[in-house]
Amino acid sequence: MQRFKAVVSYVGSRFSGWQSQPTQPHVTSVQDVLEAAISKFAAAPVDVVCAGRTDAGVHALAQVVHFDLPQPAPPPATVAAGLSYFVRRQRLGSELAIVSVTAEASSFHARFSARARHYLYRLVAAPPRTVLPSPFLNDRAWQLVVHPPLDVAAMRAACARLEGTHDFTSLRAINCSAESPVRTVTRCTLDDRAALPGLDSNVEGCADVQSLAFRVSSQSFLYHQVRNMVGLVVRVGRGAMSVDDIDAVLAARSRAAVPIVTSPPQGLYLERVDYETARRDS
Repeated sequence: MQRFKAVVSYVGSRFSGWQSQPTQPHVTSVQDVLEAAISKFAAAPVDVVCAGRTDAGVHALAQVVHFDLPQPAPPPATVAAGLSYFVRRQRLGSELAIVSVTAEASSFHARFSARARHYLYRLVAAPPRTVLPSPFLNDRAWQLVVHPPLDVAAMRAACARLEGTHDFTSLRAINCSAESPVRTVTRCTLDDRAALPGLDSNVEGCADVQSLAFRVSSQSFLYHQVRNMVGLVVRVGRGAMSVDDIDAVLAARSRAAVPIVTSPPQGLYLERVDYETARRDS
């Protein structure tokens, strides 16, 4: 068997998430579309493994998957063209694109070989009675009504407190099944000059709109960790919590004891997954 790595991009708004849901045949997952396309290309059932399962509504700029095809396998360019053809013929196929396909060593694993995962979270905050000027923001960002404006300096300071190795029990979903709640966040930053499609501060009525981009990196994350981190930082930006409260939240080690709103899925993007350069099978 020849192992292949594919990078795929998708708009998550109409998908039920990454994972197939056999008990709910009326919904379509990203896995459903990819496995159907690859299986049609190979004329046999093919399983697909991803780097990170995304929830319904979450997007991916560069999700990574792997799958195996029998030898003699076609070259990667042929595989990419074939997958793109069969993806486009599927329901919701227009919401997903094959970015690249490469042949990899049999030891490569989309999930377990990953060295870092990078997420982007987009947030647009505006005063009451402000009409956001672009339909492109629908289902692409968290649109938040705030007054007064979010305190970006405090939010940046809160992000810095979340970097490093911590017990993130307070910031994972109650139903998270990970054995250890300890994770090392290598990056948690906030950009308040983030460009979003159709949002231009020079357009009348947009001067008071805050366009923010969170970027968070780690080798792995707990379930809902990134969205809860964003929700926590937004509470600091609203003035509902102080920067020093971040330490108390982490020390509580209890999701139920911390009043944090999980940010909605539509602002979250799997931006990139990093791997060490691996030897490919000859």
